[in-house]
Amino acid sequence: MIILHTGDWHLGQSFYRYDRGREHEQMFSTLRQIVIRHCPDALIVSGDVYDTMQPSAQAVRMYNDRLLDLHDACPGMHIVVVAGNHDSPSRIEVDTSLWRRVGVTIVGDVAWNGDTVDLDRHLINITREGELAGIVVAVPFLRGRDYGLGEESDQRMTLIGRLQARAAERNAGVPVVVAAHDAVRAFDSGGEEQIGNIDYRDLAAWPAGYDYLALGHIHRPHTLAGSHARARYAGTPLAMSFDEVGTHSVSLVTLNGHDRPEIEEIPIEQPIPMLTVPPEPAPLEDAFAALRALPSDEPAYVRLNVADDNYLPASARADAAAICEDTALRFCDVVRTGSTRAAGVSSGITLEDFRSLSPSEVARRYFEASGIALSDAQRQMLSTAIGEAEAGGE
Repeated sequence: MIILHTGDWHLGQSFYRYDRGREHEQMFSTLRQIVIRHCPDALIVSGDVYDTMQPSAQAVRMYNDRLLDLHDACPGMHIVVVAGNHDSPSRIEVDTSLWRRVGVTIVGDVAWNGDTVDLDRHLINITREGELAGIVVAVPFLRGRDYGLGEESDQRMTLIGRLQARAAERNAGVPVVVAAHDAVRAFDSGGEEQIGNIDYRDLAAWPAGYDYLALGHIHRPHTLAGSHARARYAGTPLAMSFDEVGTHSVSLVTLNGHDRPEIEEIPIEQPIPMLTVPPEPAPLEDAFAALRALPSDEPAYVRLNVADDNYLPASARADAAAICEDTALRFCDVVRTGSTRAAGVSSGITLEDFRSLSPSEVARRYFEASGIALSDAQRQMLSTAIGEAEAGGE
């Protein structure tokens, strides 16, 4: 079985108020050419189709039209889409009956049959020329709730284990692929962490029984160490922030029975690069000079990189925007980096990760970086305040 693994499209993203619709259209054009060239048995989209739970009508039309284009590019290819933490489960599932007619399965939430979880609706048979080629286990982002699975402390992993066991009952020697939007790491940290309100799980804790784990949520494409090429994040085809440097791609995965998968990373060209100028923090006037030196006719998102210990006048952003006026450059922001204080606060965290930290984790990191030791009573007060704010209290 050959699958094309992608995800984290974040359609409808407004990047510093710049619309990215044309970039996503170019991404889909490239993806369509890849589908035509390889015509895989299945296209797997591992969550975060949209950037928000209430996408614009324009983003929804793009999703519908381009998904149909991908189907037309290879009519025999099955398409499996699972919801991510940025997606509304009900919204993404609203047209599932229509999509099923063109070989598209969309799983936004846990499927129920009365009062019990309908495991079979999460299992998609992938066929080639009428023969079973593989099984995809579709696992959307699962928000904390009771799935009727008893008293197990981790209902999500219990559900995944049951889904994989059900797939094994169907299995006739074909590979089993799990499509999931989750936070999985290759090492044992000895504790729980969160990104995007998803508990980080060690790969070793993931239920056995899959031949390939097609993950979404982390934007950097990489195969998890120690997984023997069986667990991989496809990453996002387009950079979503200035901190997402490196290659963006989709993954072509070939599975022969239960053998180790063969993975080919197919790069996706970035239509508009994201530039931090200059690469190393510099005084403001030097940063302005680097900005003026950029080609004015080549589109790029730009943020100015100013040394943290330099004075930053209130007009700095307006002055930088004026330099980019009447050019193809898209000025976004001025950042101050490079001092010991800044390094201590950031601790190497990316903007993507920072945005998805829980409020309590942000507060903890801030106080630690500031050298402030909170008492037990203060920590309890902070936790209570955050809880009341999240519950809508005053």
